Amino acid sequence: MTAMDPMDSVPLRLQDFKEYAERVFANIPSGLVILSARLRILTVNRAFLQMFGVTQGDVEGRFSHEVISADGLADQLATVLGGSVPRADGILLMRVCGGEERLMRYAVTGMYLAEEEEEEARLLVALEDITEQERAFQALARSEARLAEAQRIARLGHWEWNVATGELWWSDEVYNIFEREKGRFVPGYESFLACLHPDDRARIESAVRKSIDDGSDYRLDHRIVLPSGGVRYVHEQASCVLGADGIVERMVGTVQDITERKETEARLAHLAHHDPLTCLPNRMLLRDRISQAITYGRRHDRLVAVLFIDLDRFKRINDSLGHDVGDRLLQAIAERLRKSVRDGDTVARLGGDEFAIALTDVADADDVAKLARKLLNAINQSILLNGREYYATASIGISLFPHDGGDVETLLKNADTAMYEAKEAGRNAYRFFREEMDFNIRAHLELEQSLRGALERGEFEVHYQPQIRLQDGVVTGVEALLRWNRPDGKFVGPDIFIPVLEETGLIVEVGAWVMHRACVDVVHWNRLLGRELLVAVNLSRRQFDDKHLAETVAEVLRESGLPPALLELEVTESIVMSDAARAGHVMETLRGTGVHLAMDDFGTGYSSLVYLKRFPLDRLKIDKEFVRDIGVDANDDAIVRTIIALAENLGLEAVAEGVETEVQRDFLQRHGCQLAQGYLYSRPLPVADLEHYFVKCRSSRRSSGSE
Repeated sequence: MTAMDPMDSVPLRLQDFKEYAERVFANIPSGLVILSARLRILTVNRAFLQMFGVTQGDVEGRFSHEVISADGLADQLATVLGGSVPRADGILLMRVCGGEERLMRYAVTGMYLAEEEEEEARLLVALEDITEQERAFQALARSEARLAEAQRIARLGHWEWNVATGELWWSDEVYNIFEREKGRFVPGYESFLACLHPDDRARIESAVRKSIDDGSDYRLDHRIVLPSGGVRYVHEQASCVLGADGIVERMVGTVQDITERKETEARLAHLAHHDPLTCLPNRMLLRDRISQAITYGRRHDRLVAVLFIDLDRFKRINDSLGHDVGDRLLQAIAERLRKSVRDGDTVARLGGDEFAIALTDVADADDVAKLARKLLNAINQSILLNGREYYATASIGISLFPHDGGDVETLLKNADTAMYEAKEAGRNAYRFFREEMDFNIRAHLELEQSLRGALERGEFEVHYQPQIRLQDGVVTGVEALLRWNRPDGKFVGPDIFIPVLEETGLIVEVGAWVMHRACVDVVHWNRLLGRELLVAVNLSRRQFDDKHLAETVAEVLRESGLPPALLELEVTESIVMSDAARAGHVMETLRGTGVHLAMDDFGTGYSSLVYLKRFPLDRLKIDKEFVRDIGVDANDDAIVRTIIALAENLGLEAVAEGVETEVQRDFLQRHGCQLAQGYLYSRPLPVADLEHYFVKCRSSRRSSGSE
């Protein structure tokens, strides 16, 4: 074997290198394109074909502009090809063979590979598809923008703290929340602490130390102080990131501005515990304050006073002047009450025209009485609204701890009870609670409950008291009087239960029943006696104010068959004189039904003779208080004579009530009184006994020859 000439090995090595270069070219992951000086595509690698989904036959041998569509690429190729620059790169949207448009990062490099080739290689174009990368980047940018916007809207920022180096990083929103200028303010642990409200600083430091010591998270609300001096509430939470050694390396967290939420919570808390009209504490807060006062009083052996205040006849102010004036009066009175007590005491509005005061640390009851008088005087002062003066009075009930109760509800209830006692005493007064008050209130409630349904249960009965003509002693009529037969047999007088019927409004229904029952009974007796008796029925204030009264009277007359002239309706002087003009209109309407009208209890109230002569009355009834002392008290004699004379001058009949003695009867007859009723003649009788009374009277008249 002869030795090989060294030169013989060169073509082999070049061949090997060429094959190697082709393999490398083919397998480079970037897309590669080799262009001739005429910009014809000499070859492309496998990555290019895969990148654009084309074959070699689609691209090789064709001019670049026929294959690759990309604005500006031709200029870049020409620049490098002309030798102005050795390289050009950038990012272009590119479409190959009309396929999908892709975002490509490109690099164009001048080159020289094979002179012997018909078209030598002059340009290498390298391509990297960054379409998905750009999409991801854009998505990330949009996500970050949305996050930033969400954090701005939510007033939420985030931070990161390198515990080892002390470096603290804040997001933009944290700077906004703390109102610190980015670039001028350097965040750090100490500078962060300096931003905290002094009262919260120790609590935050303690939470951070604990978190670093045991790697735990923390969540808390605290305040920060702004450069302007204002205060802002934030909610902060943080988590620890541990290093390989298990020691806290970093802390990451968020901070959120919750000032608006805190302010809203404060407003809601205030609304939940305060009256919106007067801004005074409401019943809920009052209970809490009384409870605290009781705890203090029990511990220090001091009194607690609860004052229940109710404005007198305030409904009239609202009804006549309107709720706007009423509300402003309430606000003015609330302010006066507030100024009348000490700082530690509580003035509350319970609703409507009701107020309450809780007095803490009271030495003795005399101090409370002095305050009650002070409060009444403050309320009594004129209130100027829109240039007009208004006045109000109040009734005050007082209960004391521990004498009148050991808990909130008992003290409030007993103060309320005492307040009603003050109203009963004439209003514009105060009363301390007494045990008998509570007994009376409970008895009143029991009575009210018993009366409800008594009519349906048939417990009411009508008794009748005869009315006698003094001239000849003949019974000319009867007065119908309501009685209540309780199932338990206990007697309750009409002076007790009728005011309760009036108060509850039951009197309207019960009064209509009495009227109907009386008319039916008198129709029966008139048939039995063969002559006409008149029946008198009392009207209560509620009945007189009922807008359907005339309709009720007409219906009763129609159903019973009693002639209207035989029904007399009695109204008291106090009822008609409370609103004389309206009373006159009501009485004219009643007179239109054909009934007679009488004024009961005349002389016990204030009467205007001007109105009296205008009322369509038929009778004046002289109250028994004047009749009782006839012949004993000269003043009563004079009053009775005057009433009889007044009735005569007005063309009315005079009826005397409560006649019990012959002296009284003779006096009345001598001075011209026409009719009388009373125990001298008969007590009020049930139906059966009254019929016996009629028989007895008839027998007596026959035996005396008067029939």
